[in-house]
Amino acid sequence: MAISLLVLCYNPPRVWLSPTKLWVIPTLLVGLLLTAASGFRNYLVRLPLAIFAALYTTARSASFLLVLVGLFSVSGLVLLQGRVFDLPIAMQRALSFLPGEWDTKAIDEAKSSSQWREKMKALFYKEYFQKAPLVGLGYHYDKELAKRDTDAYLAIAAQRAEVGDEYADVRRFIEQRQPHEGPLHALLVSGVLGAFFFCAFCISVIFYCLRSIRSTPPKEITPTQVWSFALLLPQLFGFLFLFGDYTLFFIQVCPITALMVRAENFRRASLKTRPTLAPAPVPYPPALPSPQA
Repeated sequence: MAISLLVLCYNPPRVWLSPTKLWVIPTLLVGLLLTAASGFRNYLVRLPLAIFAALYTTARSASFLLVLVGLFSVSGLVLLQGRVFDLPIAMQRALSFLPGEWDTKAIDEAKSSSQWREKMKALFYKEYFQKAPLVGLGYHYDKELAKRDTDAYLAIAAQRAEVGDEYADVRRFIEQRQPHEGPLHALLVSGVLGAFFFCAFCISVIFYCLRSIRSTPPKEITPTQVWSFALLLPQLFGFLFLFGDYTLFFIQVCPITALMVRAENFRRASLKTRPTLAPAPVPYPPALPSPQA
């Protein structure tokens, strides 16, 4: 992601066909392929979203046309998978949520991950949410449980399974306030009220970025605006739909937001002091009094 954003910050789409910029598109494609090959659906969603956000800052509505090109490319890859060639298992696992001819192992691994998350949700709403629905349970957790699970998690999970705990493999994560699911983490730690203010913060950040971008002509967009928006949008989307944790989220989002706000203040101040290009009107000399007859 870092290399892709560095490329997009200084190479907007309008220069991609320049003879000296023909390397931009292959670089982005290689980044996408390597991300897909990693097998992590989290990053496979975040990187295209970051690229779209970066393109939107300088291409605006044309960025949606580039999204369509990307969708057609992925569709072609999916159609050829299993018929013409076989992608690596890790890449198949990352793309297996799409319809296609996928390897059984890749499908099973993806289903196992999804079932694990669903199990986490079921346990949270069954035993934990009703304990403090408005303000949450905070970050306090049973230290003894954490110590035992750190030393011998698998053994403890096996013991709990023997006594009939169907949530043995996910309980540890909720007890230690790490349920992996962003909405679950927000409700578990801060309750409905905290989750409401968190959502308000996220919406405010996105609207602030969009206002900054929309008020700046595409040719005057700065690398700071591209970089900030391309990082903030995947972070906010990822927290809600992929993986979420307040600590990791705020450590990454708050410095970027502060930098974006400071850069926007500097931009607005420079607009006020920018000299006008229109020539100042030249006053006409006063008319001479006409001679009296």
